[in-house]
This record gives sequence, structure tokens and C-alpha cells, in this order.
Amino acid sequence: MKVAVVAVTEGGRDIALRLRELRGWDVYLPQRFQEEGVSAIEGDFPSCVARLFATYEGIIFVTALGIAVRTIAPLLRGKDRDPAVVVVDERGRFSVSVCAAHLGGANDLTREVAELLGAQAVVTTASDGAGLETPDVKARRFGLRVENLSTLKVINRLMLEGERVVYLLGEDVPEEVGEKLAPREIVFPLSTPPSCAGAVVVTDHAFPLLAVPFVVLRPRQMVVGVGLKRNVPRGTIEAVIGEALERCSLARGSIRCLATIEYKKGEEGLRELASSWEVPLSFYSLEEVASVAHHFPSSPWVAKTLGVGSVARPCAFLASSGGEEEGYLARQGVTVAIFRRKSCGLA
Repeated sequence: MKVAVVAVTEGGRDIALRLRELRGWDVYLPQRFQEEGVSAIEGDFPSCVARLFATYEGIIFVTALGIAVRTIAPLLRGKDRDPAVVVVDERGRFSVSVCAAHLGGANDLTREVAELLGAQAVVTTASDGAGLETPDVKARRFGLRVENLSTLKVINRLMLEGERVVYLLGEDVPEEVGEKLAPREIVFPLSTPPSCAGAVVVTDHAFPLLAVPFVVLRPRQMVVGVGLKRNVPRGTIEAVIGEALERCSLARGSIRCLATIEYKKGEEGLRELASSWEVPLSFYSLEEVASVAHHFPSSPWVAKTLGVGSVARPCAFLASSGGEEEGYLARQGVTVAIFRRKSCGLA
């Protein structure tokens, strides 16, 4: 986790520097406290914090809790998008989890800071108090993507109230993965859900609605290789990938990354799509693509233009570490290859 530590007073500075010494985290201090290896708080404090919010996965304020809360309030977007925020008092007595407790990892960061400083960790989420590992906690631990966040709080509440919540695994999820994910819960095939108050569905595939409240965890085992002509707009790329996913009965949340050849780095439509979907965009060199392209059908036109006869399939093959092809589609100047990662384990 990339972490920034922010302080504005002399007492806060001492704690911030101690955390930098212990963990190597980046420290931001006012100009009057500048020293080697420390970044300055440039401009007004809220503007500086806004920049950190867009850059870091975790932010530790060594300030009063009220200062931190008022500063971050306009920046909050959602529990699945906010960085972990922790507040430490200037005497180093308490480490407090403020937001993005589970999905952002604030509770874990709070406990780590408390251990480093010999402080008291303050974690107020109900599930932690009850000793429950809720679906969002499992999602962070195993690198799963949470869908339908609005239902997550319903599922968490059911668990807190002692209702029966089960994990339902799709056929694409090996049984041993389910045992690792939910060792103390009964794990059922997705096709035969039992009578229960709620469910946690684990699958990369689309599926019918259930009769009980449910939240979906996506293992994200799919990579999408993309070949495309110049200047194809985002909407066209999105439509072709969407159709390819639909043909395979795969959900968009199953995508781990998009992959293409380095020659296409300048394609704004592809970059815009990756940013909108919040998935990484991986690029492979001509040499890397050529090293595996002979495994796949070749297009003379592509070979003449790029020097290799195929792009989508080789890039998907590389990004999936030699995985298996799930689907392929070519239209409107876009070629899409969907591959399942070779390793089907969690994270």
C-alpha cells in the first residue's frame, strides 16, 4: 500500500518522521519543517490533501480528528473508491480508522500504525467488534471485486444479526478456492442455492437473480486482449468487448485487465475505456507478442502493418500467463480475445 503521512504541528512532525523511519512512508509537512526526504505541503491544506487522495492508497493524518474529517469530507466518493484514512493524535496514543475501513484497508492500516507506535487502535466497524469477517473484508484479503455495494450492508447486517448467509460458488470457481474463501461456512454450487437469509455469490459469470438478498464477489480471472485500428472511439471498443463478454456469459466485473501491443499506446479510446472501467491497461512489446503469435491464426494485413499477424490473442495469452481462451470477436475495427488466467486461485 502506498501511504502518505500528513502533519502540521511540531508534535505531529515527530510522529510522522518516526513512521517514515519505521515504514518508509512518504511524509508531508509545512515548509517550516522541511528537511531532506520530506515533501512540502504546497498551497492550501485542503488542496494538498485532494492531490494526495488521488495519488495514495492510504493517508495518515497526525492531527485532530476534526481537521481530518472536515478536510476529506468533500473528497469522499465511496467505500470502494476512497483511500484508507487513519488519524493519529499528536501524542501517539490513539490510531483511529476513519474511512474505507474494509475495502480500502483502513482497519488493517490502523492496527499496523498502532503496533508501530505502541498506540491503542480504535476500530468502530460493527463486524470487527463482533469478530466477523464480512464479504468486503474477504474481498480485500483475496483481491476480489465487490459488485452491488448497496446490498453489501444488508448482507453484513444479516450476518451481525446471526442470520444464515451462505457462499454460493459458480462452476468457474474450484471447490478448493471456496474452502479457502469461506472455511467455516457451507459452500454450495451456484445452481442449487439452499434456504437462507442471504448469499454471497462468487463467480466471474453472469447469473439469474436470487430470491434472497445477495452480494457478488468477482475473482477477476479474465483478461481481455484488444487489437484495433487507429482512432477507434471508446464507445465502439466498449460495445465490442461487451458483446464478447455477453456471448461467454461473463460479467464485466470479471475483467482483471485489458492488454494490447505497445504500438497502440496512443489510442485514446482504449485508455478512456480502461480508466472508466477502473481496470489496468497492459502493453506488450512487438518482440513479446511475436514470441507467442505463432500459436494463433495470422492476418496478412495485420502482419504487414505491425510486423506480427495477431494482436488480441497473443496479448491476452501473455496477460493471462498462458491461460485458456474463453471467447473471441472481431468487428468494427476491433478484435477482442478473452482468456482465463492460468492460475484460478484467489488473488
